[in-house]
Amino acid sequence: MNKQQIRDYLLSYTDTERSALSQKSDPFNIETNEELSYNKTLDHAISKNEKMRDFLNDSQLLIVKHARFSSLPPHSHDYIEMCYVYSGKIDMVINSEKISLNQGDFCLLDTGVIHQILDTAEKDILINILIKREYFSTKMVSKIAHNSTLSKFAIDALSEDQKHNQFIVFETVNHEFIEDAIFGILTHYLEPSIFSKEVIDTYMMIIFSELLRSFHEKKVQYYQSHNQLYIGDILTYIEQRQGNCTLSDLARVFNFNSNYLSRFIKKNVGKSFIDLIQEIRLNQATTLLRTTDLSIEAIIQQSGYKNINFFYKKFYAVFHESPKDYRKRLQQLGDSL
Repeated sequence: MNKQQIRDYLLSYTDTERSALSQKSDPFNIETNEELSYNKTLDHAISKNEKMRDFLNDSQLLIVKHARFSSLPPHSHDYIEMCYVYSGKIDMVINSEKISLNQGDFCLLDTGVIHQILDTAEKDILINILIKREYFSTKMVSKIAHNSTLSKFAIDALSEDQKHNQFIVFETVNHEFIEDAIFGILTHYLEPSIFSKEVIDTYMMIIFSELLRSFHEKKVQYYQSHNQLYIGDILTYIEQRQGNCTLSDLARVFNFNSNYLSRFIKKNVGKSFIDLIQEIRLNQATTLLRTTDLSIEAIIQQSGYKNINFFYKKFYAVFHESPKDYRKRLQQLGDSL
């Protein structure tokens, strides 16, 4: 399917939308003021929807278009829901708080949170990506955070915000890029072919990475507007220099006392400045081991280590194998796929 065919699909009326337009009964046949559980809400849809049955049984990802010209009563469910506004405006009530989402916005809903979607009109197109929790952690979070201290920190901060609020709204800064990724997912989801699953996984990682970037930039703007130091700025500075900086360098750049900065890093990251530098350098080393044919000696040098024995000691302490065995194991794993 090309982009125009995807657009036509999203704009076309579903049976549920035709029913709503003809003023028939509620598509779920439920009183709108009833607080509903996950299974209650979907009982009527599941029996007629093979993809929904597959998702509940063993699939990890389901994509559905929300039915326009109707509302969805308060409900909760046991999967993570990622809502994307393709066009128009979507009004939701989440934990009794009214939220308005505009075109390009995402809303990430945790499991168990009570939410409802208010009346929608012709141009209000909402795409719901339903995600099993195990998919969210193994396919997306773990891979994105694999080699970046900043990504790990952003994901932890995101998790804390979601744990506190049970939902997060992302006002995306690169709407066209996100839209292209959504088109890519829908193309392979609606007309699956060989490797479609892998392509969808990749697009999902791209989307989540963009949402993380949006979340990080929003945090940066907030702290800057309040004239406060943001730990994300420090992590960005260190990672951009691949760990080749000192605490004195940081203190000078950010105009803070070295002792204060050391305590600030420990409080916000949970590790000392020295341990943080070692983590970033080891991340750089593992990236080079996986993606290049450079000699281990060259990798050690590019990762900022001057003492070879010290590098081997640190590497083994973290990965429980030598750099050579690490590279060999990953090469064998790649050959077996």
